[in-house]
Amino acid sequence: MLGLNAVAANVIGSDATGLSHTLILASGESNGLRPGMAVLSNQGVVGKIIAVSPHASRVLLIDDHNSALDGFDQRSRARGIVAGLVDDGLILKYTDRSEDVRAGDPIVTSGLDGIFPRGLLVGTIKSVHREGPGLFVNISIAPAVEFRGLEQVLIVTQPPPHIEEQVKG
Repeated sequence: MLGLNAVAANVIGSDATGLSHTLILASGESNGLRPGMAVLSNQGVVGKIIAVSPHASRVLLIDDHNSALDGFDQRSRARGIVAGLVDDGLILKYTDRSEDVRAGDPIVTSGLDGIFPRGLLVGTIKSVHREGPGLFVNISIAPAVEFRGLEQVLIVTQPPPHIEEQVKG
């Protein structure tokens, strides 16, 4: 995370209904925040900003069922999509069942989703299930962040570097 521009913000609320996993921050457009920015804590990845007003923002947590980010197993380099579940928790989807993934392996951001910088801790693999048919392995992840206890977060105000879309020649 060295060299990234970031803004600190206080957490002032969360979703009261329990239908979505979101936080409310006491910073908004007046602090340079925009939808799509990555939100982090000292523990790891928190989520991304989905709505802003002049002085507040709403963050979609990575454990929400509408959330997804590109990640990989730090030990084996196996890639997949980290997604939230409706009934709480995280999974790593679309990882080939032949990949060497094990309980206890750290899952980090790949940087390929254009939101989160590469190498940030997402969580740790809780379990790996290969039984049943299909191309992919079922991987359950324990998030690195204790979302309910967050008081302050960092918002990355610059997008991660990306490859130029047109090749110059």
